[in-house]
Amino acid sequence: MIIKIELDGGLDKFISGANSAAAAVDSMEERIVRQAGIAGLENVAANIHSRSGRLAQSYTVGGNENIFDVQAGGGSASVRYGSNCPYAVPAEEGYNQSNRVSKSTGRKPSLWVPGSGSGSNFSYNPGAKTGMKLSGRFVPGQHMFEKSLPDTKEDLRKITKSEVERLFRALF
Repeated sequence: MIIKIELDGGLDKFISGANSAAAAVDSMEERIVRQAGIAGLENVAANIHSRSGRLAQSYTVGGNENIFDVQAGGGSASVRYGSNCPYAVPAEEGYNQSNRVSKSTGRKPSLWVPGSGSGSNFSYNPGAKTGMKLSGRFVPGQHMFEKSLPDTKEDLRKITKSEVERLFRALF
């Protein structure tokens, strides 16, 4: 008696499907970090008082002075996002004005900033006749990134769940 066992290409189909699934996972990882980075920028921008200024525009993907870099592949993915605006870090962390010294006089000058405001909100306007005088003190930062992290982590969780569900629908 002779028994013959054949795989009828089933193993080849499985291997092809596994390769297809690996490519789908790489693509999914890139989509997840890209969407999370965009959500992170939107969350940071939501914490900025002025939505139309230079700093706010730098927190828009493709905006001037925007940093948005996605790296994906080989089982890992990451996104870097932020701003190259020269005053992004002082706006985030705060600024110590008492360190300023005039090169011509050697004294700590006062600084006039044109604009307008109400309460604790102030909007810079280069052509304004009104404004405020900054004295030599520490100006606290807005901590926009710090405030945005819980929302961005929640967005990442939702994005990941949605993308994994999408992958399973595509594979099964």
